[in-house]
Amino acid sequence: MKEVFRREGVPPKAYHSVLNKTFSTEWYQWLPETLFSEIEREFDVEVSEIVRDKILAIQTFVNTDVFYHDAAAFEHIVMAVNDADVVPDEVSLASPEEIVYAVTTLGPVDDKQFEREVTRYIQICFENAGLLVYPSNVRFAQPEYLDERLKKAVQQVRPVVTDAAPHDLVGRQSNKLYKCIRSVVDRIAAYKPEEMTDNVQST
Repeated sequence: MKEVFRREGVPPKAYHSVLNKTFSTEWYQWLPETLFSEIEREFDVEVSEIVRDKILAIQTFVNTDVFYHDAAAFEHIVMAVNDADVVPDEVSLASPEEIVYAVTTLGPVDDKQFEREVTRYIQICFENAGLLVYPSNVRFAQPEYLDERLKKAVQQVRPVVTDAAPHDLVGRQSNKLYKCIRSVVDRIAAYKPEEMTDNVQST
């Protein structure tokens, strides 16, 4: 399974499964230098920086609860899971697709654990992308809109493709919601575990 340590686009559960099968849960507590030394020794592979960040993000997720209460840590984990560069001292705002992908592939998550700091960060990211209605697995962060017209409109939004006119709020939001969900579904479907095994067998 060395291919999982060479490629981007591998979901967190694939790493979690491979590492648990190889090292049991001992790797949860290992320091980075020990963890990657053991991976490289066991699989005879050099782990890229992007994959290192992702594995450390998974380790943080399973070991701590910072994903639920620290916005900066939440963003770093989300970005790492999405194969994006993690810049510790910067806030870059994840896209809705990146947030939904991380919550979906790291999960199951406990909706009730998310604290205000993280839900507000999610809301800012969705506002920045112009998406008013959230996919179901991040609905815990969905704000309540006070404007009656807006409140009525968002209740009609569905994840479907529509031929929306510029003034059609429901149609435009339906298209955005569909695009967000479709992007995540396609990314998850693109991962083929059998390709990892086949590539290993052919080397």
